[in-house]
Amino acid sequence: TLSRAQFCKMAVVMMGKKGAVGQYQTYTIFPDVRSSHWAAGYINLAVKGEEKILAGYPDGKFHPDEEITFGQTVTILMRMLGYQDSDVGAVWPQGYLNAAAGIGLTEGVSLGANAKVSRAQAARLFCNLLSTDQKSGGSYASKLGTLKEDVILMDVAATADDGTKNAVKIQDGTVYKVEERAADASMAGRK
Repeated sequence: TLSRAQFCKMAVVMMGKKGAVGQYQTYTIFPDVRSSHWAAGYINLAVKGEEKILAGYPDGKFHPDEEITFGQTVTILMRMLGYQDSDVGAVWPQGYLNAAAGIGLTEGVSLGANAKVSRAQAARLFCNLLSTDQKSGGSYASKLGTLKEDVILMDVAATADDGTKNAVKIQDGTVYKVEERAADASMAGRK
């Protein structure tokens, strides 16, 4: 199972905000997440950053090492899609769970609201997130960059126009820069 801190880090990375974590690392929002905590930057960004995808508990703490529940997980992902409490109803977490099921976010993951979430279940939810439409329209994947469908990767070690070696080339010869790390060579030739 995943802790709240671990899932928070995964969510921030999925949002493409990993580069901004450092500016949130040096202060304390929650007494149980001091600036020295390994996930402080991720947690602080998720709470105080532009998108504000999560919150602490009524006791003023975050409980970073507590196992995250399905209700909490789905709420975070729905907020990443642009949904807020006013969009899903007043009863938490059932409002978020119902809305998420309605848009396909929880497809393939059937858990009770208080069930603990495994890494495999979280991975499935993140995969679902990519193809789920945001509240404002368009899939979440389109928010992260250029989305191309029905293409074949010809070369995953291509060099982009700017000289970057982390690039992929598709069948029409177009080269796309890949962020963060090189694409896996085993993907060449796949659709």
